[in-house]
Amino acid sequence: MAYPEDLVGKYIRFNRTGTPLSEREKQSLDYILTGHSASLSVPVFTYYPGRRGAPGGPGAPPVPPRPDRFLSMPPWNICFLDYHPGMVTAVQLSQCPVLTGPMSGCFLFRYKEQDGSTWFAHVGTGESTEVSLQAKRKWKLYARSLGTDTCGQSPLHFFDDPTLESAAKLAGGAPQIYGLFEAAPKGKFYAVLLARIKSGVEGHGYVKVCALRESYLQPWDTIQKSIHFKDIST
Repeated sequence: MAYPEDLVGKYIRFNRTGTPLSEREKQSLDYILTGHSASLSVPVFTYYPGRRGAPGGPGAPPVPPRPDRFLSMPPWNICFLDYHPGMVTAVQLSQCPVLTGPMSGCFLFRYKEQDGSTWFAHVGTGESTEVSLQAKRKWKLYARSLGTDTCGQSPLHFFDDPTLESAAKLAGGAPQIYGLFEAAPKGKFYAVLLARIKSGVEGHGYVKVCALRESYLQPWDTIQKSIHFKDIST
């Protein structure tokens, strides 16, 4: 992911509604759920600002031109990891960066399995304390088997108020914060601010990437001692 800043200011189609949990998964005692990801093709040089009719038509919001240094770059291809309140979902590292969200009080982690493979996890907190505790407890139990290179973050604290307010005006409501992992075992991690807009075209959803911040990951040993996890019994 050599050009993440090329996403900022762009409009992308985002019709991902999530993979529903199966009845078995709803009752599952598994700590981690896999199989809840999908590949998204995100063309960073094709814009979809919102207006009925052809993309980019009259009256559409202005889109910044693509810098010359990005013109030869291939389109983005992103793996989207679904979020489910009360559950921990995970996807294995592949050739694509991993986008996941939206964030509430969720934590995202990068970790290695015993076979050496790299995975990304979304600990799905929710609006209720019970749901949040369920997800955090599952992760805490699962993390016992993981190595010391497990690290994570909550992307909620990387945007200032003016940035959030500007995105809220565009979206006509609260913008959403997502996390983005580079496609590398020790790649960079970003907090991404998305504003969903009305496209004027029925059945099509669009978001604007309002801001992107490179963020740091903390060791799991540090996070589990924080106020977010320390009092959760397993």
